[in-house]
Amino acid sequence: MIAKKKKKDDDDVQEDVEKLYKAGEKKFGTDEGVFIRLFAGNTREYREKLYYAYAEKHGKALDAVVKSEFSGTLEKALVTLCTPCKKTFAKKFNAAMEGMGTNEERLIRYTVCMKERYLKETAEEYLEVYKKTLEKHIDSEISGDFKKAVLAVFDNFAKLGT
Repeated sequence: MIAKKKKKDDDDVQEDVEKLYKAGEKKFGTDEGVFIRLFAGNTREYREKLYYAYAEKHGKALDAVVKSEFSGTLEKALVTLCTPCKKTFAKKFNAAMEGMGTNEERLIRYTVCMKERYLKETAEEYLEVYKKTLEKHIDSEISGDFKKAVLAVFDNFAKLGT
């Protein structure tokens, strides 16, 4: 399904939000097929529209709905599909630097894979959620040439306010 994504119009978003609501929160039990078809069968951009429209209409984040309706591997897959990249990676960056020590391998992987696609949006989300810039958090966690290299990527791809 993921390989054969459909192109949907913005007009379909509200209709699909209602399908998700009726298949999950409104129903006793869950119609898994509706979630799978809508998440796996549409583009990332469309799923992000669903995510925000669902929260606006029903007052609950779509990933929270998925977590309450599913479990296991299917839950993880559906949460990954429905959650906007910037939200997912803001959490991942924070987790890589939480607690004692920094997981430098993850920090490298997230920085490199996001740099040209979602790094700026992720940095903006990080600031909103964690009340400090991602750059400042990274600056306080690593040092030396590694720090210079990572911050150079942020200077080129995630400069806030530009």
